[in-house]
Amino acid sequence: AFKQALARTPSDSELVRVLEYLESQRTTFAASPDDALKVVPQPAAGVAPAEAAAWTMVARVLLNLDEFITRE
Repeated sequence: AFKQALARTPSDSELVRVLEYLESQRTTFAASPDDALKVVPQPAAGVAPAEAAAWTMVARVLLNLDEFITRE
């Protein structure tokens, strides 16, 4: 996802931060399945709503980075 959004490999620190955020979102949505379904009302077949919601939140972060929005 990082490479697709930003056309580069993440640095080690960026990778750690994204993975930590993903894990925190997995924990949050696993504890609140109703919130996960608010983020992703119809997850893909075979994908748990909490997992789909966590990845959706990671995608939102990446797509809202200044580096993604602004071309220099």
